[in-house]
Amino acid sequence: EAGTMVLAAGAKAGEAFVPFEWEDVHIAFAHLDAGDAAAGRAIMQAGLEKDDEPWGRHYNLACYEAMAGETDAALEQLRIAIELDRDKVMKWLPHDSDLDSLREDPQFKELGE
Repeated sequence: EAGTMVLAAGAKAGEAFVPFEWEDVHIAFAHLDAGDAAAGRAIMQAGLEKDDEPWGRHYNLACYEAMAGETDAALEQLRIAIELDRDKVMKWLPHDSDLDSLREDPQFKELGE
C-alpha cells in the first residue's frame, strides 16, 4: 500500500531474518491473551514436534495450560518436562509466576520435591 513502511530488525545487513525456534511461543501466548486458548494451544502442541530443548517445550506448554486454567494438563506437561531434564526445570519452577495458579495443588508440590 502506498506510504506503507516496513521495519525489520534482527537480521544481519544483507541477510534475510530467520526467526528463532521459540518465536511460536510468543504467538501462542498472544492468542491466549486475546481469549483464543484453543488457537494458542494448537501452536504450543505443534512446537512439541521441534527438536530444540524438548524439556523447555513441555515446560512452556505447562505454563500455557496453567495460565489457561487447565490444571491437569499443566501438571502432566510439567511431569514430562521433569522427566526430560529435572535440573533445568528446577531452575525455573520455584519462581515462575506463570505457574502461580498451581502452587497450592498437592501434585504440584510433589513435583517440586
